[in-house]
Amino acid sequence: MAEWSTSRLLHEVCGRMFPTWQAYDDGQLDKIVSADVHVVLARDTVEADEIHKNKSTKTVEAENISAITIRQREVLEARYFFETGEHLDIANTTICAGSRYADGFVPRAYWRDDEFDVSCVAPAFAYGSWRVRETVF
Repeated sequence: MAEWSTSRLLHEVCGRMFPTWQAYDDGQLDKIVSADVHVVLARDTVEADEIHKNKSTKTVEAENISAITIRQREVLEARYFFETGEHLDIANTTICAGSRYADGFVPRAYWRDDEFDVSCVAPAFAYGSWRVRETVF
């Protein structure tokens, strides 16, 4: 059996529990650049951090805010669903500013209609419903 990349494994775990969709294929996901954090603590909220709404990834970086990665967000989604049967980010979107796709775009994740959506945003864009989840160590 071939060895799966971490990105594919995490998406597969989520996909076995609930419908998922991703904008990039597995090869592109493997090129994600992320902080090397294995354990992360984040605020225990259903929606991403209200205090970080209307902040672009560039602003988050300029303010030196430590944000979760897409892999960490997928783990949070799977854990939350396993424990509650519900989903995170129903009304808003987590911008995973701790990660970057190879093309420079930033992963985002949210529950869209009836599936877990992993796609991307430009690092300079900001909206009220786009927020980062700040890591808390």
